Amino acid sequence: MGDVLIVGGTGGIGLELARHFVRRGRAVVLTGRQADAAAKVTAGLDGPGTARAIDLDLAEPGTLAATLNDVGELDRLALVAVERDRNTVAAYDHERANRLTTLKLVGYTEVVRVLAPRLTVDASVLLFGGAARERPYPGSTTVSIVNAGIAGMVAARVNAIHPGAVADTPYWADGGALLDAIAQRTLTGRAPHPETGREALYLASPYVTHVNDVSRAEGRAILDLLYRHIETTEFSYRHQWRVGDLVVWDNRCTQHLAVADYFPQERLMHRMNIAGDRPR
Repeated sequence: MGDVLIVGGTGGIGLELARHFVRRGRAVVLTGRQADAAAKVTAGLDGPGTARAIDLDLAEPGTLAATLNDVGELDRLALVAVERDRNTVAAYDHERANRLTTLKLVGYTEVVRVLAPRLTVDASVLLFGGAARERPYPGSTTVSIVNAGIAGMVAARVNAIHPGAVADTPYWADGGALLDAIAQRTLTGRAPHPETGREALYLASPYVTHVNDVSRAEGRAILDLLYRHIETTEFSYRHQWRVGDLVVWDNRCTQHLAVADYFPQERLMHRMNIAGDRPR
């Protein structure tokens, strides 16, 4: 089993990933632009796993190969480092735009290129995009552009996540009126939190039949739209079956569709009904 490398693991989603893997006993390498800060983060990670930090700046792609030289075999690579600029076309700061574009598009790609020979057969690569690619906000010009670029990069080989404004991350901590305005556009009226998971709906066809306070026809249109949203490629995992595989999922939070791509093997399926919220 290879190690886990989290590029940009000192805060936000990257830090949550680091905590997750250390708790699961994995060997984690995380990076930050400031070695002291990254080392402080690794020292605070609790669990049976191990964690170490390296100093890395994605906006300096020419230095990445040397910086990553002592990283060994990997089966999880997460590129979640990000900088944000509040850039508009009317007042365009090209220096900040160049840095952000280099960091996320050139830097991400260079890391994958350097580490590709060290990825295990079952390795996965995760890139950090953002909801601003489809839902821009005032000042998100460059952010929206680079996040659209991330979506284009991952179509063939890897995965991307596109979170919205997360209230407890450093950038949005003092978001004020802008964060409030974005939160009002969500289904729950609040910005999502990485641990509370409040930005969520439970939908399961055919059990969810209508939407309160609207007509049946309008409710059906809303539900159909949400179901199509769930089924988009960005939110899908396709399992490539091999002999001996065991896959378990929770029907309360996962949609599944059987695809007959495992011929001539047979797939055996068992359904378990569990009383309560946890197995007993």
